[in-house]
Amino acid sequence: VLLKKDYPEILVLEMGIDKPGDMAYLLSIAKCDIGILTKVGYSHLEYFKTIDKVREEKGLLIRSLGETDWAVLNYDDEKVRSLAKETKANVLTYGSDNQAMVKAQNIQFSKAGEDIKSDFDIVYKNIIHIGLAGLVGQPVVEASLAAACVGMIFEIDPEEIISALKEIKPIAGRMNFIAGQKGSIIIDDTYNASPQSTIAALNTVKEISAEGRRIAVLSDMFELGNKTEEGHRDVGRRAAELGFDILIAVGKDSYFTALSAKIAGMDPNNVFYFKDRDEAAVFLLNSIQQSDLILVKGSQGMRMERIIKKIMAKPERAGELLVRQDEEWLKK
Repeated sequence: VLLKKDYPEILVLEMGIDKPGDMAYLLSIAKCDIGILTKVGYSHLEYFKTIDKVREEKGLLIRSLGETDWAVLNYDDEKVRSLAKETKANVLTYGSDNQAMVKAQNIQFSKAGEDIKSDFDIVYKNIIHIGLAGLVGQPVVEASLAAACVGMIFEIDPEEIISALKEIKPIAGRMNFIAGQKGSIIIDDTYNASPQSTIAALNTVKEISAEGRRIAVLSDMFELGNKTEEGHRDVGRRAAELGFDILIAVGKDSYFTALSAKIAGMDPNNVFYFKDRDEAAVFLLNSIQQSDLILVKGSQGMRMERIIKKIMAKPERAGELLVRQDEEWLKK
């Protein structure tokens, strides 16, 4: 493969870890010239036990870089930005914090009918405005900044970077807007879930103007280890703080999501808990009203895309719009 004339000059690889030793193994296959670290969160605590051990494992990517390499770090995450002191590489930070080297400012998420958009300014040596059609959420902004940093390292013209970012299309299961029944709008974020990503999704939905009610349909988040109860409680509390009109919690551990939302002040009459996903789908379908904005999110194993298939306006488009629609996944 390496001898092929059309072999790519640049490889962009995801160094995904699940357990101790994974990062060292991946780095033994491909040593990086640019290391990007986006978050250090609760995911994988089932195997790492503490968030500091997750940081230690992910940080190996940054510590392995040489003096001529680059570390691209999310300044908004303290556990990520502190790794700048632990690498020999050049460092470029990004985020919404004013101390970040590459900043996002004037962030706005908007909705017109079924169309959505993110607008923000990227501030580095100058200010460049960017509008991303079909994409919303702080994770979208952060990913765009990280990508822009890599472009800058390769000395790509800023206008070319913006032009390329505008070509990004919504990905199934990642904050994708789908028309729902009875004139509702579904925000499909069913690809996966952690406390951090779920709270980010809730924050985004709160910032989108909505004519109808805001409904959060949230299921269990896996691999949280001894942070399982705390993580689910954090999510329920945030849903209440943001003033969601209805919360539907699905799964064994999501009991704590529902309980925490009530404790945080959400009207108990608007908090519903189901152990069974299909029962939750039937309840939701019978509850939808015109112009409702419905966030659906959960870990992969909860298969929350099946709820969306039951409430979307055109279920015949499920294979096109939803995640995990290949034959093998549909059997699970």
